Amino acid sequence: MGIFFLVSVTTACAEPATEPCAAAHLPPAQALHCGLLAEREDGAARRDTRRAAFWYEQAAAAGSAEAMNNLGRLLASGTDDFPKDTARALSLLRQAAELGEPKAMYNLALLHESGDGVARDQGMALDWYERAAVLGHAQAQNVVATAYLYGAGRPKDRDRAIRFLFSAAGQGNASAAFHLGGLFAAGDGVLQDDAEAYKWLTIARALGDDSIMLMADEAIGPLEQRMSPGDVEDAVARVKAWRPVRPRR
Repeated sequence: MGIFFLVSVTTACAEPATEPCAAAHLPPAQALHCGLLAEREDGAARRDTRRAAFWYEQAAAAGSAEAMNNLGRLLASGTDDFPKDTARALSLLRQAAELGEPKAMYNLALLHESGDGVARDQGMALDWYERAAVLGHAQAQNVVATAYLYGAGRPKDRDRAIRFLFSAAGQGNASAAFHLGGLFAAGDGVLQDDAEAYKWLTIARALGDDSIMLMADEAIGPLEQRMSPGDVEDAVARVKAWRPVRPRR
């Protein structure tokens, strides 16, 4: 059944002439899948924003919050062949967010933070980030954790910040992993633990961009100098045992 589903969906997505007819008979999950396939750039297949938006429209009209978010995201950015429409993007993202879609909450936060098509409002942005964070969105959790850690838009709350950091880092967010590594190295809000600091900094280095990689390298060096060979061995074993987790919804 799984193979039949995949072949059927791929065939429907691949036939432009039959799109309107096929979409009319596709349930929301399959229309959403078609949209995701159209957005994917894989080998000879080029990303087709218009095609993706077509399928997301079908799924969104049937009530798919994820499709509303994806269509809103496309409309918020726009491309050379797909016009930007921030007003409609905001409407779709708000609708998806009210249906409980954390990605939409995160995207709304980005728009409010940047002031793109809406009044710039850092407080509103942080509220949406936090709503997404509570639902397990890793990037939002990292943003909110930083706010609570440094008292930026939120009262300082080390315990709450650390809970969000653990959740985000556990999902593979490099910035959160870097922050956790620093906290464990300093014993700031957590029990000081060089091996745990080494673990999270190494994970951050592996998953992060060039900036995080450089900062992690700079932090790991002093740790290695003060750690015993046994401690380093323990830390390396923790790194090898780590696996990212999926958030609970």
